[in-house]
Amino acid sequence: MSEIDKHNISAYHSLVEFVASKLDTFTSTDVRLVAEAKQGTYPEVDKPSQWGNILRSAQAANICKPLDIWVKSRYKGTNAAPRILWTATRGEKIA
Repeated sequence: MSEIDKHNISAYHSLVEFVASKLDTFTSTDVRLVAEAKQGTYPEVDKPSQWGNILRSAQAANICKPLDIWVKSRYKGTNAAPRILWTATRGEKIA
């Protein structure tokens, strides 16, 4: 696979699509863990807060949508900070 530009957030859309196809609901932490598991496929982002931007970009591309539910992060080092829960749009039209 060609190298992905970490400054081009839409390059991560395929990653979000993959996670959304495997999980009914997910958080930015889940997307981050899958990216880390696919070492070398996706570059590390500069700041952990950018994972939220990646999901918002995927939302704008009609890949996923946020639910009005917050869950504690299970990612080590985040102090169980709350994360919004997301789900796939499954082809729904954006209102």
